[in-house]
Amino acid sequence: MCGKAIADIFSSASSIGSTVANVASVAAPIIQAGAQLQAGDAALDVAKQESDLIQRQKDLDLQALDREKQRTLARQKTGFAKSGVRRTGSVLEVMKQTAQEAEEEALNIQFGAAAGSQARLFEGKQAQKAGRVGAVGTLLTGFGGR
Repeated sequence: MCGKAIADIFSSASSIGSTVANVASVAAPIIQAGAQLQAGDAALDVAKQESDLIQRQKDLDLQALDREKQRTLARQKTGFAKSGVRRTGSVLEVMKQTAQEAEEEALNIQFGAAAGSQARLFEGKQAQKAGRVGAVGTLLTGFGGR
């Protein structure tokens, strides 16, 4: 009788072990798929934050450029005034050229920021899509043999 009881205990333990293994084999693909989804979503969140930072830096760069343009134009005006030159003809052209170059630089800053921001968002969206596709693939692979 004692031998039968021990055999029953081992049989029950074996059955429990088998059940735990089955549960683990079902849970593993689900957990892995969830992790892939979270990783993709996190990559998109980071990309959005980086895109925002690029836009903020653009604003700071434009402000700094505008301050520098104003200082340069003021120095030019002061220099021309000290030398007794009127703001006409070539003097006016020099000042116009300075303002035009600053405007071109501002456009370059805006274009660079827009391109960088869009590139980061695109990369983030691609990472999110890759996470979703990976999650589906994991689930299909994990449950494909069942």
